Amino acid sequence: MKKGQKEFYLKNEAALDEFVIQSGTEDLKVIEGGGQIIEGPRLRELALKTVRYKKVFSKLKRRGDSRVLDAVIRQTGIVTSTLCHEEKIAESSPKHKPILNRATPKFSR
Repeated sequence: MKKGQKEFYLKNEAALDEFVIQSGTEDLKVIEGGGQIIEGPRLRELALKTVRYKKVFSKLKRRGDSRVLDAVIRQTGIVTSTLCHEEKIAESSPKHKPILNRATPKFSR
């Protein structure tokens, strides 16, 4: 990859993502609906998380309907630590059923 007079070797796709986001957000500011300005490292981190999120969901689409997992992640507050404990998943499952039914009524039982 070449930028101006500098030439970079990017070893993998993650390095390419970081380079593109770094380059694209250098002088960029995003203003949230509430007027808060997001820029610099925080903006880059949000952009990288968005890229990772989209990549995971593109893989999930091959395995099934990613809308179900998307609904759970966005609306239930499940975090990584919850997914590591089967009993926590079972405990929170009844609370998630109405959310999943609204998000994917086609799959409701």
